[in-house]
Amino acid sequence: MALNFPSAPNAGDIHTVGSIIWKYNGKAWDSLYEPSAPAQVGLSNVDNTSDEDKPVSTAQQAALDALTKDDVGLDNVDNTSDMNKPVSTAQQAAIDAAGGGSSFDQDLNTTDSPTFATLTTTDTIATDVYASTVSTGDLDASGTVTAGGFIGTPQTLTDAATITYDLADGHNAKVTLTASRTLSLPSNLAEGASGVLTITQDGTGGHGLTLASGWFVSAGALADISALGASEQAQITWYAYASNKVNATILPLQ
Repeated sequence: MALNFPSAPNAGDIHTVGSIIWKYNGKAWDSLYEPSAPAQVGLSNVDNTSDEDKPVSTAQQAALDALTKDDVGLDNVDNTSDMNKPVSTAQQAAIDAAGGGSSFDQDLNTTDSPTFATLTTTDTIATDVYASTVSTGDLDASGTVTAGGFIGTPQTLTDAATITYDLADGHNAKVTLTASRTLSLPSNLAEGASGVLTITQDGTGGHGLTLASGWFVSAGALADISALGASEQAQITWYAYASNKVNATILPLQ
């Protein structure tokens, strides 16, 4: 809209154009009143709102409401929680290929799976199980596997000048002293092996025990054994920290 002002105004002259009042300041015309300024510049529908506070328009909201999973490239996705997701076709194929089936059932006693006899306290797991079956790629046990060297009745060592202790017959053991003796380092010893040896004095008591090379006493003392009276007992708890070194703790029993 063109504005036409008087050609020779004097300072203080007033001129009205539409709803806007202008006043001449001696050099230029100043606007005194703009009741509909946005409308004057063609922005009657515009609010003076910062970008941060602008609302979602009606058209924008309608467009958002109309969005589907196809619009964002997820047409094959179901709105299923992680806990309720099924096993995928690829996952089931991998399970089936591994021989597990849908319920992971597997017959371990098939003709192509080796079996071994029930182990007893005189069998060695390292020899009778691992060496004979693991190399085949199939480990199958029928019956009951009993590791007598670790649980169950302790083996009885023979009382002699030098007492031998074979771990193939069991890790836990007991012996009754009828005289002062020497205890050999256990045979079939491997790093990490452990056990308990119970020492019982005979009806006389007072017999000493010497430990062969490779034994190391970290708690208690051999004197605790020789100090035992008739039929009294002590316990040697041991652990092999190397294939030829055994740490022992000696504890008199009540």
